[in-house]
Amino acid sequence: MFSIKKTILVDASPERCAEALSDPIRLQRIDRKVDRMQAIAGSNPEQIELHGRLAAMPFRLRLTVDRKADGGFVVRGRAGLLREFEARFDLEATDGGTRITHTESYQFAFASVLERWIRPKFTTIVDEELDRLRVFIRDGWNVELPWNPPR
Repeated sequence: MFSIKKTILVDASPERCAEALSDPIRLQRIDRKVDRMQAIAGSNPEQIELHGRLAAMPFRLRLTVDRKADGGFVVRGRAGLLREFEARFDLEATDGGTRITHTESYQFAFASVLERWIRPKFTTIVDEELDRLRVFIRDGWNVELPWNPPR
């Protein structure tokens, strides 16, 4: 399993950051790996279905959502070559606003081959996601942002 962990400081209250993260479906606007996300109606625990591409490989993944007391959340799932996946957003109040730490962890079949190929790509993508999240928290979800380089 490999993980990518990045932290940003956002000039906003923890409450505003928690509100921005309250709807995982909305986060598809920051994640270029995701083509479509939808809530699974009536699921308990809360679940979402995600369709997208990991390094040009199409995937469909059902994720379980665990909400955290700090306003963040953790999603977990698995499908096909992706044996285990976890993404989390952790929030921490600071004097300068809110520290948001985003961690994505992956375990693939054929891990050693895929990890060497995917890790650099995913590290760049996670950086882009947090840059976009910072803009959406600051300016609201109605702002239009162009995508960075295509997948």
